[in-house]
Amino acid sequence: MRKLVLVAMMAAAFTLGQNVQREGQYWVRSGGSEPAQLSAQVKQVEIFTRANVTVRGSADGTVQIKLRQRVRANTAEEANRMWGPVGQIAPFVAAGGVMRLEVYPPGSSRVTTELEISVPKQLPFVWVNNRSGSVEVYDLDGSVRVDSGGGPLVMDRIRGDVRGHTGFGEIRLGTIGGSAQCSSGGGSITLESATGEMNCVTGGGDIGIKFAGGAVAVSTEGGNVRVEKAGSTVRARSVAGIVEVVQARGAVFADTGGGSIQVGSANGVRAESAAGAIRVKGGSGPMTVSTMLGNIVAELMSGGRMSDSSLMSGSGDITVLIPAGMGLAVRARSDSGTAARIFSDFPELQVRTVGFRSPQGQGLINGGGPVLELNTSGGAIYVRRTK
Repeated sequence: MRKLVLVAMMAAAFTLGQNVQREGQYWVRSGGSEPAQLSAQVKQVEIFTRANVTVRGSADGTVQIKLRQRVRANTAEEANRMWGPVGQIAPFVAAGGVMRLEVYPPGSSRVTTELEISVPKQLPFVWVNNRSGSVEVYDLDGSVRVDSGGGPLVMDRIRGDVRGHTGFGEIRLGTIGGSAQCSSGGGSITLESATGEMNCVTGGGDIGIKFAGGAVAVSTEGGNVRVEKAGSTVRARSVAGIVEVVQARGAVFADTGGGSIQVGSANGVRAESAAGAIRVKGGSGPMTVSTMLGNIVAELMSGGRMSDSSLMSGSGDITVLIPAGMGLAVRARSDSGTAARIFSDFPELQVRTVGFRSPQGQGLINGGGPVLELNTSGGAIYVRRTK
């Protein structure tokens, strides 16, 4: 039998409903507990509820519950019928270093329930399992897991890893000291900063990341993706939206079915769009860029180490901006019939026509170097010199 660790507090429960007051067209009842010291043997707290819940870390090592219910009613008697009977919250009892707290307040679907719980901020792990409602978690030193049947999630000032899932609703992550993993059935996802990696997916909504110290892997079925800064590899996918990566220390893999792609600084790029323009900027690693319908602009930067690369457009122009001193072996082909054209600022790129107005260009620019393949089936090719 596991040893039971009891939490030192009042008589195992607190009563809901002792404070009832009128606020405009609403009636409000509330209850709560006095702060109670949590045993040092408890390393994990699990919270099971059905409410709009907020969890905060307390510096004094105590546990406290506050609960507030609101309903629109004409009289206190009508409000009481919708609230249901006055109940008690289950006691705080822990076994094997894990404390489980179940809070299921009574009330009809017309009742709005708000639950606020404070726990010791130094806890290694906190899990919130909410059947339905919003979840907010703040100021904890350990890791956090949140599961919600539906509602927005907010986690901020968490020093450990975070993991969150909601059936629907937005996810907002603030400052995270570890890694971040999250999913939403339909809602936007935002991250202020995470020291570790980020892996998130949503069934519909934008994804915005300001900083992730590790690798990033994100996907949305119906929104745009923007990653401002990543400390490693970025994998970004959108079914029908824009993908933008401003800066990544690793390679970028970007894929969209119906939007444009823009990649700034990266150590290699692989970008594919079914129907959108692509713009990439880089001077290190390979570039493999393709779009079925749209223009491609590639701005190469001096000082990096380019690798063999290819740019391909099914119907659009290709423009490459090459620094004056960069060495490349360029192979260009345009198969767009009467509109087939190749223009170059570099005399080393020799152009000749093959078949029916299908020009090909080949040449060693600045003495040659990595191979750069350029191919379009419905546009022109421009090879431009930059300072």
